[in-house]
Amino acid sequence: MRFDNKKQKHLRAWLLLAVMLLPILGSALTGCGEDPAAPTESTKSEEFTMERDVSPIPEADELVQTLAADSMVLLKNENSCLPLAKGTKINLFGYNATEKGFLFAGGGSGGTRAESKIVPLRQAFEDAGVEVNAALYEAYAAWDNLDLDNNALNDAPQCILSNPGADFYTAERMGQAKEFSDTAVVVISRWGRENGTVKDDNGKTHVDIPLVQVKSGMDDDPSRTYLQISTEEELMLQKVKENFDKVIVLINTCNTMELGFLDDSGIDAAMFIGMPGQSGTRAIPKLLFGEVTPSGKTADIYPYNHKADPTWANARPDYSNGDNKYVAYQEGIYYGYRWYETAFADGIKLNAGGYDLDFSSEEGYRKIVQYPFGYGLSYTQFTQEITQAPAAAITAGTAFELKVKVTNTGSVPGKDVVQLYVSAPYTPGGIEKAAVTLLDFAKTDLLQPGESQELTLTFTDYDLASYDCYDKNGNGFAGYEVEKGEYILKLMKNSHEVLETVTLQAAEEIRISQDPVTGETVENRYTGENSYGSAVDGGITYMTRADFAGTFPTQRVDGTKTKTVQNTFDGELKTIQYGQDQGLYLVTLADGSKASASELAGLTSKQLVWNKDLLFKLHDYDNEELWDQFLSQLTKDEVNNLIKEGGFKVCATESLGIYETEESDGPSGISRMQELHRTGWPASSLTACSWNEGLLYMQGRAVGKSAIDNDIQGWYAPGANLHRSPYTSRNFEYYSEDPILTGKMAAQVIRGAKNQGLTCYLKHFAVSEGGKNPTQVNTWLTEQAMRELYLKAFEIPVKEGKANAVMSAFNNIGDIYCGHNQALLQDILRNEWGFRGAVITDWWGEYMGINQCVMAGNDKMLLKKETQQYVDLMNNSGPSANAARVAVKNIIYSIVDSAVTGGLYEKPLTNQDTLEAADEGGAAGAD
Repeated sequence: MRFDNKKQKHLRAWLLLAVMLLPILGSALTGCGEDPAAPTESTKSEEFTMERDVSPIPEADELVQTLAADSMVLLKNENSCLPLAKGTKINLFGYNATEKGFLFAGGGSGGTRAESKIVPLRQAFEDAGVEVNAALYEAYAAWDNLDLDNNALNDAPQCILSNPGADFYTAERMGQAKEFSDTAVVVISRWGRENGTVKDDNGKTHVDIPLVQVKSGMDDDPSRTYLQISTEEELMLQKVKENFDKVIVLINTCNTMELGFLDDSGIDAAMFIGMPGQSGTRAIPKLLFGEVTPSGKTADIYPYNHKADPTWANARPDYSNGDNKYVAYQEGIYYGYRWYETAFADGIKLNAGGYDLDFSSEEGYRKIVQYPFGYGLSYTQFTQEITQAPAAAITAGTAFELKVKVTNTGSVPGKDVVQLYVSAPYTPGGIEKAAVTLLDFAKTDLLQPGESQELTLTFTDYDLASYDCYDKNGNGFAGYEVEKGEYILKLMKNSHEVLETVTLQAAEEIRISQDPVTGETVENRYTGENSYGSAVDGGITYMTRADFAGTFPTQRVDGTKTKTVQNTFDGELKTIQYGQDQGLYLVTLADGSKASASELAGLTSKQLVWNKDLLFKLHDYDNEELWDQFLSQLTKDEVNNLIKEGGFKVCATESLGIYETEESDGPSGISRMQELHRTGWPASSLTACSWNEGLLYMQGRAVGKSAIDNDIQGWYAPGANLHRSPYTSRNFEYYSEDPILTGKMAAQVIRGAKNQGLTCYLKHFAVSEGGKNPTQVNTWLTEQAMRELYLKAFEIPVKEGKANAVMSAFNNIGDIYCGHNQALLQDILRNEWGFRGAVITDWWGEYMGINQCVMAGNDKMLLKKETQQYVDLMNNSGPSANAARVAVKNIIYSIVDSAVTGGLYEKPLTNQDTLEAADEGGAAGAD
C-alpha cells in the first residue's frame, strides 16, 4: 500500500516521549556547563515556533578528544600498573604505533579522515609531556617491508598484520629500550573498510574480515583468522614481557578481536582505544597517566573463541553461487550477549563445530567469555543502589521509572554507567526469549570522591514485550506480547554481573496490536505464505532455546529461494496536475521574486531567502490541500530529476523554489568538504562505548553546525546496523551488537544534527550487516529477530531522534530488495512508526528499478549522473504518477523539516557553487 502518512492519533504519546527525553543529556562535557534540554516544539494555528537549543558547541577537535576519552575501555589493570606515575618514560612497540601503522579511521564511504589534523600517537604523548623512546620508534617507522604511504591502508588492510620478525628485536635494541624505561606500550591494530578485499598468496580473494591471516611482505598464515593475534605480534609481546616491568597493550581495532593473549600475567594492563579519529590519540596519555579516569564500557561481548557464537557458520553472505547470493541469520535472536548469558542461565553444554562449550558453572562461563557486554574498569569505585522502584504490576500502556543512586566511593573523580536489564518469563517451546536484554542505561556526570548522583531510567510495557511471529504460545495472536508472569528487572554492572533486582508481575498477558506512539496497527508483515513476498524465514530451521544443543548452527544454511513481488499503489488515485504556477516558492530572491533554475543552483551571486510563511505551513505534512497546490507547479522533468538524480544532492527545482542542496558521506565525518573544515570523528564502534547519550548529541550538533556552515545539508549517517558478527569489515560504522544501545546513540546524533538543520540519512535500512555491500543478497531471518533486533535499532532513531531521512540497503529481505520492499518502507517505517521524510537508495544498480522503488516508498536514487531510466508519468491519474508525487513530497518534506527544526530560515543562503570534491566512498561510490 502506498499513501501519505495518516495524521497522528496519539499526540499525548508524542508529548510524553518528548518529556521522557529531556533528562537524558546530563552534563556530557566536563567544564562545558549543563547540557541543554531537548528542543521542544509547539504549534499555534499556522505559526510554528521552537524553543531551540542555542547553547555553545565545543570546538570539534576538542570534542573528538572528549569523545575518545569518554569511550576508551580499560580492559585490564593489574599490579597497580595504571595510572602511570608522572615523569614515566615509555617505549612504543609495534609497527602500528607509528604514524603509518596506527589506525585513526576505517575505510570506504564511512572512513572520513582529515590528514592535516591527525595527531600521531608519538606526538600525543610528547605534547602531553611524556618522553618517548625516539630510537625505537624510528626503527619501527623505518622498517620498509611494506613500502606504504600514509594512505595505503585504504587499499591494503592486510598490511596492519605485518610486524617485524625476530631479527628486529636484537639484544642491542632491547637493551637500549630497557635502559630508556621499564614501561612498554604495545599497539595491536585491525582495520576494516566498506567492500574490503584482500588476496592471499594463493590468489584467493577474501571479502570482509578474512578467515585467514593475509600479510604483506611475509608468509600468510591460514591457521589463524584476521581477528586473532599473529605470530609476529606474539613474538613481539614475548620479547616485551621478558624485558619490561610494566607492559600495557592498546587495542586499536575496528572489530572485536579474540583477546585471550591479554590474560598472560606478563601483560599488566590493556585498553580498547578503537579508532579514535583525528586527535583522539590525545586522550590516551590522559587516561594512562590518570588525568582522566577511564569510564568506557564494551559495546560488544568478547568471547575467547569466535566459533562459540552461533553466527560463526553463517557470518556473512555466500557469494559463490553467482546470482544466488544469500545469508541466513540462523541464530534467531541468540547472538552476542543474548546467546552467552542465556546459555549460562540454562547451564548449556554443547559442541560448537569442534569447540566444546560448558556453561554449567561460573568457571565454565569465564572460560568462554573474556569480557561481558557493558564491561569496563575504572581507577575509582562506585556503588549503585535502587532508590525508587516502579510499581510491581505491569498493565497495558504502563510507563515505568526506576531511579538509581550512584556514589563514587573511591579516591579519584570518575564517571559510571548504570545498566538496566530485564529477564522475562520463558516457557520451553514458547516465544523465544533471551535470559537478559538491555532495557535502558544512563551515564553519570563526573563525580568527585564521595559525591552521588541519582539517575532515572525509563521503559514501557512495549519495551518488555516479545514479538511472537509464529503464535508460539498458541493464544491465537501474532505480534508484540507481554506474557503473564514475573519480569525481573536487573541493575547490572555488565551483562553478567547483577547488582540488585526488582520483580514486576504481569497478572494477565498484554497484547500490543497498535504502535504505542502512532496508534497504527502492528501485525506480521513477513511471516507465513500470505506475507509480503515469500515468508522471510525461508523455511529454515532457526536456533531455539528449547534445544540449543540440537539447533546450534554448525554449517552454512542454503538460502537461495526466490520469489518476486509486484508492488502496487493502493491509495487514493488523484489526477496529478503539472506546470500550474501558483506563486508558491519555498526560496525566492531577496526581493521576493521567483528565482531561476541557475540562481537556485548557485550559479549567480544573487541573494536567496526563505519564504518563511510557506515553509512553516508546509511543515504540516498533513496539510494536503496546500501540498497538492504547491506540488502542482512541478513539471514532469522536475519530478524525474528530483527522484532519479538524488546522488549527493537535491536538484534545484525552479517551479517550487527549491535550491540545490549538497549531501555527503558519513558517519565518521563530512567527506565532501574541504579538509580545512572537515573533522575526522572517532568510529561509531568506539563512541558507543561511551554509553553517553548527551555526548553523542553534542557530536551531532557539532557535525550539523560544520555541515551547514559549509553548505552541506544532507549527511549519509548515522549507521544503525548491528555488530551481528565480528567478521564483517564495516562494523566500525555501526555502534554495537545491541539494538537499544545502537538506537539511542544514533537517535542522539540525529537530534543534535537536526538542531543545526542537517538532514541525517539513517542507514542501511535494513538487515544489512555485511561489510561487503550485499548487492542482491537474499537475507533470511525470523520476523521476531527482525523486529526485536535489526529493526529496533532503526525504530528508536525514527521515534526518539525524529529522523526525517533514511537510506535503504543493497540487500534483499527474504528475496525482495530493500528499495522495492513495500512492507519495510511503507507498512513498517511510515505507517507503523510514523516516519515522515525521504528514503534514498544506497548507490545505484540496474536491479534497482526506479518505478518499483518509487511504488514501494523509496523516494530517490543515489545517482551522480543521468540514467536512462525514468519514472513512468504517462498517465496523470495512474499509480506511477501518484507514487511519484508522494515521493517528491517526501524529498521536499525532509528539507522543510530540517530547515524548520534547525532554524535555517533565520540564516541567509550563501548561494555558493556546489562542491565538486572527489568522493571518499567505497567501490562504485557506495555508501
